[in-house]
Amino acid sequence: FMGLKVWALWLVLAAFIAPETLGSSPPQPLMAEDVVKQEKKRELRASEYIKGCLEAIEASDTELQAWQYVDRDGAEAGAARIDGIRRKWQKGPLAGVAIGNKDIIDCANTPCCYGSELFASRTPTEDAELVQLLRESGAVILGKTVTTELAYLHPSRTRNPLNPKFSPGGSSCGSVAVASGQVPLAIGIQTGGSVILPASYCGVYALSQIGEPSL
Repeated sequence: FMGLKVWALWLVLAAFIAPETLGSSPPQPLMAEDVVKQEKKRELRASEYIKGCLEAIEASDTELQAWQYVDRDGAEAGAARIDGIRRKWQKGPLAGVAIGNKDIIDCANTPCCYGSELFASRTPTEDAELVQLLRESGAVILGKTVTTELAYLHPSRTRNPLNPKFSPGGSSCGSVAVASGQVPLAIGIQTGGSVILPASYCGVYALSQIGEPSL
Protein backbone atom coordinates (compact mmCIF):
# COMPACT_ATOMS: atom_id res chain seq x y z
CA PHE A 1 0.00 0.00 0.00
CA MET A 2 2.88 2.38 0.65
CA GLY A 3 3.43 3.04 -3.04
CA LEU A 4 -0.17 3.23 -4.17
CA LYS A 5 -0.94 5.56 -7.03
CA VAL A 6 -4.52 6.57 -6.44
CA TRP A 7 -5.18 7.44 -10.06
CA ALA A 8 -4.56 3.78 -10.93
CA LEU A 9 -7.30 2.60 -8.58
CA TRP A 10 -11.00 2.38 -9.20
CA LEU A 11 -12.33 5.71 -8.04
CA VAL A 12 -15.76 5.43 -6.47
CA LEU A 13 -18.10 8.20 -5.41
CA ALA A 14 -21.26 6.94 -3.75
CA ALA A 15 -24.38 8.99 -4.49
CA PHE A 16 -26.56 9.73 -1.50
CA ILE A 17 -30.14 8.56 -1.13
CA ALA A 18 -32.23 8.72 2.04
CA PRO A 19 -32.72 5.29 3.59
CA GLU A 20 -33.80 4.57 7.16
CA THR A 21 -30.94 5.38 9.54
CA LEU A 22 -29.64 3.84 12.72
CA GLY A 23 -31.11 5.23 15.92
CA SER A 24 -31.88 8.91 16.31
CA SER A 25 -29.86 11.40 14.30
CA PRO A 26 -30.04 14.97 12.99
CA PRO A 27 -31.85 15.64 9.69
CA GLN A 28 -30.36 14.01 6.61
CA PRO A 29 -27.70 16.13 4.89
CA LEU A 30 -28.37 17.50 1.44
CA MET A 31 -27.44 15.63 -1.70
CA ALA A 32 -24.13 16.80 -3.17
CA GLU A 33 -25.86 18.43 -6.14
CA ASP A 34 -28.11 20.45 -3.82
CA VAL A 35 -25.15 21.58 -1.72
CA VAL A 36 -23.39 22.94 -4.79
CA LYS A 37 -26.52 24.68 -6.11
CA GLN A 38 -27.40 26.30 -2.79
CA GLU A 39 -23.82 27.34 -2.12
CA LYS A 40 -23.57 29.03 -5.53
CA LYS A 41 -26.81 30.91 -4.87
CA ARG A 42 -25.47 31.93 -1.45
CA GLU A 43 -28.39 30.16 0.19
CA LEU A 44 -26.00 27.95 2.14
CA ARG A 45 -22.73 28.62 3.93
CA ALA A 46 -20.25 25.78 3.72
CA SER A 47 -19.29 26.21 7.37
CA GLU A 48 -22.90 25.75 8.53
CA TYR A 49 -23.41 22.74 6.28
CA ILE A 50 -20.17 21.05 7.40
CA LYS A 51 -21.10 21.69 11.03
CA GLY A 52 -24.36 19.80 10.38
CA CYS A 53 -22.48 16.83 8.90
CA LEU A 54 -20.11 16.71 11.88
CA GLU A 55 -23.10 16.78 14.23
CA ALA A 56 -24.67 13.89 12.29
CA ILE A 57 -21.49 11.86 12.70
CA GLU A 58 -21.31 12.64 16.40
CA ALA A 59 -24.95 11.65 16.89
CA SER A 60 -24.89 8.30 15.07
CA ASP A 61 -21.36 6.98 14.68
CA THR A 62 -21.01 5.51 18.15
CA GLU A 63 -23.44 2.89 16.90
CA LEU A 64 -22.56 2.84 13.20
CA GLN A 65 -18.73 2.91 13.52
CA ALA A 66 -18.17 4.14 9.97
CA TRP A 67 -15.31 6.53 10.77
CA GLN A 68 -11.71 5.68 11.57
CA TYR A 69 -10.75 9.31 12.11
CA VAL A 70 -12.82 12.50 11.96
CA ASP A 71 -10.75 15.56 11.05
CA ARG A 72 -12.99 18.20 12.63
CA ASP A 73 -10.39 20.98 12.54
CA GLY A 74 -9.44 20.26 8.93
CA ALA A 75 -13.08 20.10 7.84
CA GLU A 76 -13.96 23.38 9.54
CA ALA A 77 -10.89 25.05 8.01
CA GLY A 78 -11.80 23.75 4.56
CA ALA A 79 -15.37 25.03 4.87
CA ALA A 80 -14.15 28.44 6.07
CA ARG A 81 -11.86 28.63 3.04
CA ILE A 82 -14.81 28.02 0.70
CA ASP A 83 -16.89 30.65 2.49
CA GLY A 84 -14.04 33.13 2.11
CA ILE A 85 -13.89 32.85 -1.70
CA ARG A 86 -16.06 35.53 -3.25
CA ARG A 87 -15.82 34.65 -6.93
CA LYS A 88 -18.03 31.63 -7.74
CA TRP A 89 -15.78 30.37 -10.52
CA GLN A 90 -12.87 30.05 -8.07
CA LYS A 91 -14.73 27.73 -5.71
CA GLY A 92 -14.77 24.63 -7.88
CA PRO A 93 -17.51 22.21 -9.03
CA LEU A 94 -17.73 20.49 -5.61
CA ALA A 95 -17.70 23.68 -3.53
CA GLY A 96 -18.42 22.85 0.10
CA VAL A 97 -19.45 19.22 -0.46
CA ALA A 98 -18.58 16.92 2.47
CA ILE A 99 -16.71 13.74 1.56
CA GLY A 100 -15.53 10.71 3.51
CA ASN A 101 -12.17 9.24 2.46
CA LYS A 102 -11.36 5.54 2.82
CA ASP A 103 -8.54 4.80 5.25
CA ILE A 104 -6.13 3.59 2.60
CA ILE A 105 -5.94 6.88 0.70
CA ASP A 106 -3.49 9.46 2.03
CA CYS A 107 -4.54 12.83 3.42
CA ALA A 108 -1.79 15.17 4.59
CA ASN A 109 -1.33 15.28 8.37
CA THR A 110 -4.15 12.76 8.89
CA PRO A 111 -3.61 9.19 10.13
CA CYS A 112 -3.77 6.55 7.39
CA CYS A 113 -3.58 3.09 8.92
CA TYR A 114 -5.02 0.80 6.24
CA GLY A 115 -7.32 -0.59 8.92
CA SER A 116 -4.33 -2.35 10.53
CA GLU A 117 -2.51 -1.99 13.83
CA LEU A 118 0.72 -2.53 11.89
CA PHE A 119 0.35 1.02 10.52
CA ALA A 120 -1.30 2.61 13.56
CA SER A 121 1.37 5.31 13.85
CA ARG A 122 1.47 6.22 10.14
CA THR A 123 0.61 9.84 9.32
CA PRO A 124 1.40 10.92 5.73
CA THR A 125 2.67 14.42 5.04
CA GLU A 126 1.14 14.77 1.56
CA ASP A 127 -2.27 14.31 -0.03
CA ALA A 128 -2.80 11.51 -2.52
CA GLU A 129 -3.40 12.84 -6.02
CA LEU A 130 -7.10 12.04 -5.75
CA VAL A 131 -7.46 13.99 -2.51
CA GLN A 132 -5.55 16.88 -4.06
CA LEU A 133 -8.00 16.96 -6.97
CA LEU A 134 -10.99 16.87 -4.64
CA ARG A 135 -9.68 19.77 -2.55
CA GLU A 136 -8.93 21.78 -5.69
CA SER A 137 -12.54 21.12 -6.76
CA GLY A 138 -13.80 22.64 -3.51
CA ALA A 139 -14.69 19.44 -1.65
CA VAL A 140 -14.25 19.27 2.12
CA ILE A 141 -12.68 16.05 3.45
CA LEU A 142 -14.26 15.17 6.80
CA GLY A 143 -11.83 12.39 7.65
CA LYS A 144 -11.09 8.72 7.11
CA THR A 145 -13.80 6.07 6.82
CA VAL A 146 -13.22 2.52 8.06
CA THR A 147 -11.74 -0.12 5.77
CA THR A 148 -11.40 -3.82 6.44
CA GLU A 149 -7.84 -4.64 7.48
CA LEU A 150 -5.53 -3.98 4.53
CA ALA A 151 -8.68 -3.73 2.37
CA TYR A 152 -8.96 -7.51 2.44
CA LEU A 153 -11.50 -10.05 3.67
CA HIS A 154 -11.43 -9.55 7.44
CA PRO A 155 -14.71 -8.19 8.84
CA SER A 156 -14.66 -4.69 10.30
CA ARG A 157 -16.44 -3.12 13.27
CA THR A 158 -18.75 -1.08 11.00
CA ARG A 159 -22.47 -1.91 11.14
CA ASN A 160 -25.11 -1.89 8.42
CA PRO A 161 -27.28 1.23 8.91
CA LEU A 162 -30.36 -0.55 7.57
CA ASN A 163 -30.06 -3.51 9.92
CA PRO A 164 -27.25 -3.72 12.51
CA LYS A 165 -27.45 -7.54 12.41
CA PHE A 166 -26.41 -7.61 8.76
CA SER A 167 -23.00 -7.09 7.21
CA PRO A 168 -22.26 -3.64 5.71
CA GLY A 169 -20.11 -5.29 3.04
CA GLY A 170 -16.46 -4.53 2.38
CA SER A 171 -13.79 -3.59 1.99
CA SER A 172 -15.01 0.02 1.70
CA CYS A 173 -17.33 -0.57 4.64
CA GLY A 174 -17.00 2.93 6.11
CA SER A 175 -18.62 4.35 2.99
CA VAL A 176 -21.92 3.39 4.61
CA ALA A 177 -21.59 6.87 6.14
CA VAL A 178 -23.46 7.84 2.96
CA ALA A 179 -26.32 5.45 3.65
CA SER A 180 -26.67 6.71 7.23
CA GLY A 181 -26.93 10.34 6.11
CA GLN A 182 -23.63 11.50 7.60
CA VAL A 183 -22.17 12.67 4.28
CA PRO A 184 -23.48 12.77 0.69
CA LEU A 185 -20.33 11.31 -0.92
CA ALA A 186 -17.60 8.86 0.05
CA ILE A 187 -14.49 7.56 -1.70
CA GLY A 188 -13.50 3.92 -1.85
CA ILE A 189 -11.51 1.63 -4.12
CA GLN A 190 -12.54 -1.54 -5.86
CA THR A 191 -10.46 -4.44 -7.09
CA GLY A 192 -13.22 -7.03 -6.65
CA GLY A 193 -16.51 -5.98 -5.13
CA SER A 194 -15.10 -3.66 -2.48
CA VAL A 195 -17.44 -0.79 -3.27
CA ILE A 196 -20.43 -2.25 -5.05
CA LEU A 197 -21.01 -4.69 -2.19
CA PRO A 198 -21.29 -2.04 0.57
CA ALA A 199 -23.43 0.09 -1.72
CA SER A 200 -25.83 -2.73 -2.56
CA TYR A 201 -25.97 -3.96 1.04
CA CYS A 202 -26.79 -0.50 2.37
CA GLY A 203 -29.07 1.00 -0.27
CA VAL A 204 -26.92 3.58 -2.06
CA TYR A 205 -25.42 3.95 -5.53
CA ALA A 206 -21.77 3.29 -6.40
CA LEU A 207 -19.98 4.64 -9.47
CA SER A 208 -16.57 3.40 -10.55
CA GLN A 209 -13.99 4.61 -13.03
CA ILE A 210 -10.83 2.91 -14.21
CA GLY A 211 -7.79 5.06 -14.82
CA GLU A 212 -6.96 8.63 -13.94
CA PRO A 213 -9.97 10.47 -12.45
CA SER A 214 -11.16 13.60 -14.18
CA LEU A 215 -13.04 16.03 -11.96
